[in-house]
Amino acid sequence: MSAGTSIESGLFAVRAIASAVVDLVKSEPALRAELQRALVATGTARDEMLTTREAADIARVAVGSIRRWVRQGRLQRHRVGRTLRVSRAELERLLRDPGPDRELTPEEQADRDFR
Repeated sequence: MSAGTSIESGLFAVRAIASAVVDLVKSEPALRAELQRALVATGTARDEMLTTREAADIARVAVGSIRRWVRQGRLQRHRVGRTLRVSRAELERLLRDPGPDRELTPEEQADRDFR
């Protein structure tokens, strides 16, 4: 067996294993969620750039809220052509820890003022 044949068979095995892992992750939602959490925790997840609509859907807020957070400096502004984008990792950090200077929602203001 030549060295080239050995390398080719090794690459074939690696591709087969990678394909099996992808199929497993796709078929098991709990495994997929755990893998995503682990990637985010280790900082190895690819930093996806989101449109304001995508970011708003993830944060469950209006698009205007995302734009306001960018104006306030709570999210960094990224431009792709003429389109405003925000970093998924940065958005997730903001949602986990909004910080002490964040604006209160109307519901939180009512709780503070009337309780």
